[in-house]
Amino acid sequence: MERECALCHSSEPDEYAIENYAMGPAPMLLTADVFCDVVATDSLVLPGDPDRGLLYARLTNIESPMPPSGNLGDADILLVKTWIDAGAFCASSPGAQAFRQTCAGCHGNEGEGSSAPRLSQVLPGMSEDDVTSVILEGSGGMAALVMEPDLAAEVATYVWNAWGDGAGGR
Repeated sequence: MERECALCHSSEPDEYAIENYAMGPAPMLLTADVFCDVVATDSLVLPGDPDRGLLYARLTNIESPMPPSGNLGDADILLVKTWIDAGAFCASSPGAQAFRQTCAGCHGNEGEGSSAPRLSQVLPGMSEDDVTSVILEGSGGMAALVMEPDLAAEVATYVWNAWGDGAGGR
């Protein structure tokens, strides 16, 4: 994923951005956790049936391939197909899972913001401890969340690495 998918599926698409293609905008898949939580829970991947999901169809499509530079090698495509055939299991971190269940309703599955701000705009400059404090104590328009402190710290680590300073400027 990091080698082939991140070119288009990053927080700041470049000239290869998928929105230049007929399929529409690419989901922003910043980490393996986000990939698993977003792709494997949508019609993009239907566990056990690679032929019915969009991911495998795009990987093998000659006219509109993914990645746009051309089809992946046979070994990489077989790896994806085998993963889907085996049930597309992902071992997401507890922080990623809690984010999807608790935070994504307002901040979006990909941190893009909906009724709450885009995370890549509010997290830079904050430490993981700062993010944990916001989760547990609230800040501005965000109410404190009822969450075990250890889980709040895992959520903070997840969002900090995906959209904050841990993301390396993504």
